[in-house]
Amino acid sequence: MKQSIGNVVPAHMIDLPKVFELAAAKDVVSALRIDGYIPILAHPERHSRFQLDFECLKDFIELGAYCQITAASLTGGFGRNVMYLAEKMVLYGLAHVIGSDSHGSNWREPMLSPALKKAASLLGSEEKAKSMVVDIPSAIIADQDTAMEIPGKNSCELRGNTGRQSEKSGLFKIFS
Repeated sequence: MKQSIGNVVPAHMIDLPKVFELAAAKDVVSALRIDGYIPILAHPERHSRFQLDFECLKDFIELGAYCQITAASLTGGFGRNVMYLAEKMVLYGLAHVIGSDSHGSNWREPMLSPALKKAASLLGSEEKAKSMVVDIPSAIIADQDTAMEIPGKNSCELRGNTGRQSEKSGLFKIFS
């Protein structure tokens, strides 16, 4: 029998350690899915493994994981490299949720509005950006994740691409 947060939410946030075995982490995601849970990778854009190997995020998503990026990552609060990866994740449908990662009022301000505006700009749609802050998290809480359309222009089409950088915005272009 699956248990969940407060016996209400069937989701599990996964905050990977600095060093982890890729196969073992994938096994955890698979096991959670098999047991009926919704695995959510917490702030993968800030993890050095994903900064070095962006493509392996696709593997986690194909196994059924969602990715929650931190709002401050998308607006540059954790530096340029983290911001670039957060932007790429939004653009290519590899970021499903934008969260504050505040851990309380004294740790990190729960400021979502600037990130919502940035996501809307990247996606060309306020509605798609809003879904990452409201609709998708609400669906996850309601255990309705399988029917969701994930924002992004070219979801998960990463393998075999070069990763050129755009002169105008600094964004990495994955496709030619």
